[in-house]
Amino acid sequence: MIARHLLQGPRELQVATLEGKRLTFDVFPTDTLKDLKAMLIARKHREDPTERRLCCVKVLAGETLLVDDDQTLESAGLMCAGCDVMVTYARREVEAATGEHVREIKNFIHVTLPSGVREIDHLAFELCENVLTMTIPESVTTIHQEAFIQCYNLRRITLPESLTIIGHGVFSECASLESVAVPESVEFIGCHAFSGCKSLEKITLGGSLTMISTGTFKNCRSLKGIAIPASVGFIGAAAFQDCVSLENISICGPLTRISRDTFKGCDELDNVQIPALVTVIGQGAFEDCYSLERVIIPESVTVIGNNSFKDCPNLTEITIPRRVLTIGVGAFIGCNSLRSIYMHTSLGYDAEEAFDEDQLDFLTLFEDDSSGPSQTPFWQWRRENTERY
Repeated sequence: MIARHLLQGPRELQVATLEGKRLTFDVFPTDTLKDLKAMLIARKHREDPTERRLCCVKVLAGETLLVDDDQTLESAGLMCAGCDVMVTYARREVEAATGEHVREIKNFIHVTLPSGVREIDHLAFELCENVLTMTIPESVTTIHQEAFIQCYNLRRITLPESLTIIGHGVFSECASLESVAVPESVEFIGCHAFSGCKSLEKITLGGSLTMISTGTFKNCRSLKGIAIPASVGFIGAAAFQDCVSLENISICGPLTRISRDTFKGCDELDNVQIPALVTVIGQGAFEDCYSLERVIIPESVTVIGNNSFKDCPNLTEITIPRRVLTIGVGAFIGCNSLRSIYMHTSLGYDAEEAFDEDQLDFLTLFEDDSSGPSQTPFWQWRRENTERY
């Protein structure tokens, strides 16, 4: 038998807010108070799922506060004609300087640090899985090592303009963190500060930053683009390793080295312009960049490290400047689409270990001596120099 209330369909329920706004919902008498609260929260925060999780609501029938979420709207008297239904909204917020008491709270919360706090201690909020959002006051200058490590549900954090130091691993493994604006005041970001922030799509860096440390953004799998400020003169090893969604990166600072594994495993990176002052491309710097089609190596480069462009299957052309002194083992191994390769005659011997054997057919050696510029296919150069092997 079909229940009578289902045959009759939903009924209108009107509620009033403290601000005097009237809201109308279609409900069934057997809906629970919990169901109604979910509707109220969804209506208030249509566009913001994070705020929906922080919001709590109280329902009053007349002057009676309803506390049993499992009772039906009919049993609570809310379906009776003339019943005044009032609702109040609140945001779950706490003020805390550490996670000591925060971890005991079962619901998702917003945390505000007390004003006047100057430093956030090592591991202060480690594993506070119930923290969704956080505001740090303008008094804070330093966030120490791993202060927010493994806050898995932290989605948003507001950093103050007073901040100068973000320590090692501060936001490591904050897997839900979506975006961060690093203030202009920040001068130092430590190793692995944002590593494992798998939901991080957007980050802006301030103009006081002078270096990006080892593994800072490693495994930020949703990061699509980043602009490196002109103030940055050093990027550490594996800084962007396994940023599999990274499509573009702008580097305009006085960088002299692309460190080991810097962009290794950046699957979507398709175009890179290496800054004009770079002298060293480190080991594995662009290894496993599967979408990389074009790379401009500046005349300043003298060393191309082992495996630096290994397994870049879409790379089609490369010109190696005349100042390059050595090309490391496996530098271009696995670049299956490479069909145009130009490098100086002095590097002929390095070609044997830097390229796949079948790629050598596409390699042209050039030199510029007193008789003028000349080009020689590698196979011809090898035949003419067999006695030197």
